Amino acid sequence: MQLGARSALHDDRVAALLTALASAPLKREPDLDWAGLYSSGIQCSPYVGPVEARLLEGRGLGLVTSRPVQAGELLLLEEAWATSRSCGAASSAALPELTEACMQKLASAQINEQALFWSLHGQASASGTKAWQNPQLRLAIFQKYLCQMNDGSEGTDVKLPALPDRQLRNSVTSIVASNSRRSETWNSLTLLLDETQALGGLWFAASLFNHSCCANVTLSYGWSKDRRIILVARAAVDLAQDEELMDTYVYPFETVVERRRRLQTYGFCCSCNRCSVEAPLAAEAGKLADLLEVELQSLSALRGRGGKASEMTEVVGRIRKALNKVCTTAQQLSPSEQPLWRAQFVWGFHGLAMAAQDAGIFQQAVEAFQTCTDLAALIAPSSEYELKYHMMLTQCRARQALSTPPRSLAKDTATVLKEGLRRAEEAHNRHYGGGGRHFLSRMQKRLQDFHAALRHCATR
Repeated sequence: MQLGARSALHDDRVAALLTALASAPLKREPDLDWAGLYSSGIQCSPYVGPVEARLLEGRGLGLVTSRPVQAGELLLLEEAWATSRSCGAASSAALPELTEACMQKLASAQINEQALFWSLHGQASASGTKAWQNPQLRLAIFQKYLCQMNDGSEGTDVKLPALPDRQLRNSVTSIVASNSRRSETWNSLTLLLDETQALGGLWFAASLFNHSCCANVTLSYGWSKDRRIILVARAAVDLAQDEELMDTYVYPFETVVERRRRLQTYGFCCSCNRCSVEAPLAAEAGKLADLLEVELQSLSALRGRGGKASEMTEVVGRIRKALNKVCTTAQQLSPSEQPLWRAQFVWGFHGLAMAAQDAGIFQQAVEAFQTCTDLAALIAPSSEYELKYHMMLTQCRARQALSTPPRSLAKDTATVLKEGLRRAEEAHNRHYGGGGRHFLSRMQKRLQDFHAALRHCATR
């Protein structure tokens, strides 16, 4: 080989190596027992991934990526600083409990913890707290906190103003209302949110996630060995460097009017891209939601009394007619905006899928579940909602296969089933981590129809 050619090859390899090193994570994610974290609880240290606190124009203090990030990458592991007492309590009861817990914590907390609390955003201020809302001070306090979480170092010293009176209950209440969140536990068998396990909690770093109705961060909640709640934040989608990290504060499948009403609790009106798309047709969306709600109530009543398949077929037709009106209304928007507008009606397509499945119209059910999956991935990517619809779609396809004589099955039925399961596993890994083993351990009871369908295909 000529020396020049060898040198060029060497240069290419070095350049490729340097590029790979530059884009590689500087800190390895912790090797945790993820299945244990979400069940019995494990010993777990705080972790901060490629995340930085920044002052963002028009949005205040927030979190951004410090490098390019892949979907599913771990961003944050943080233990709750304080939690409410009563599992499953309504917000009206959980918030006062959490406020009281925070006041008790403040009475004995170290100065750095008190500084973090008082520098959280509050909608109401009292004498002695205004100095703590200085943007540069808040930024410095949280940069120091993230540094401590990241490598245990003390970070840069921050000159603090006088601490407020810990008994300023109105200010504590305001901070708790603006920054607390409710833990979530999903039942892996029913794929439903188990509200009986929910607690209100305050997580300092996670409080810096600003809101968007199309989040790019997905949150889940596990347990430490001593049963303290651990918040787990992962990237919901691929992210560029310096991109803001945003969470959704409210249920994502409501209309813009309903979401904005709920967001008043946090003291702002959302104007994200999704809200901007939905707002011009908000009145139409409200009417269509009411129409769909009537049909889904009929479905619920029919399922409750064990209605006949013929009756269920009629309900399928009525729900589809209502959803056709949704799609027709969406056509007033540009093609790129239409899916985003339809996403507020995921629950309607879910109802159609359930009704069609009960009526034995499996192809319509598969198509409706596919729509649910696509729309959930659009506005709540990598969330438990996306995972839920991947699993329901996979199970529906399995039941469709089982209802078909082996000789009548399409040649690629088994392949389609396996591809659907692969996508469900990927969604699970982006939300929960832990790879295929964790997926199978959590979802094994939901996969009985899938395995039966594969055996059925093998007899073709």
